[in-house]
Amino acid sequence: MAIRRPPTTFSDSITGADLASDIAISTTGNIATTGSGTLTSAGAFTASGGIANSGTITAGTLGSSIVFPAGHIVQSVFNPTITNTSTTTVTSTTGAGRADVIGQITITSGNGVLIYCQAFVTAARSSNAFGSMRINEGTVASLGTQLSNVLWGSSQGDVYGPCSLWAYDSTPADTTPDYAIAIAKASGNTASVNIDNFGAESFKIFLFEVKQ
Repeated sequence: MAIRRPPTTFSDSITGADLASDIAISTTGNIATTGSGTLTSAGAFTASGGIANSGTITAGTLGSSIVFPAGHIVQSVFNPTITNTSTTTVTSTTGAGRADVIGQITITSGNGVLIYCQAFVTAARSSNAFGSMRINEGTVASLGTQLSNVLWGSSQGDVYGPCSLWAYDSTPADTTPDYAIAIAKASGNTASVNIDNFGAESFKIFLFEVKQ
């Protein structure tokens, strides 16, 4: 003879004890809240198939294993240690290193580096006063590939003023690349050029890691 339970023994509520073990949902099953309910997990939440629509994420920290889309700035170094500085005049059209940042950014292999530099420069006139400031791979002692070059000057007299430039290194030498700032005369008819000073407010180098 079949035994039937009274209706009062069934409940629509599931308690914590009912979920003491792992719960498996069929491959086509879904979990949905039909109102304003939330889904809370004390442990890590894994969504191996992706998150189709996250809405607004109101809190949290991105971990070091997050993969950013290409073109995003991954990190910034606004106060690198600048070494081997020199205000000595340059009388050649060949670039001479006047400052460098050695191993001041650590990047992920395969990413690029965006470099910014600002300086106060001078050019002394012979029959003109033209100078060139450059960002190179390498160090003051060993200038490598030139990445960027900007010219300044005048044919009317000596020049003194600000100069800035950007460069992008798409193939850094290693994961702690070195960069140097070099200057040169931009004309054989210029007497000399130099970086005026390396005061903290006058001379700056910024480094940015860029996802490629």
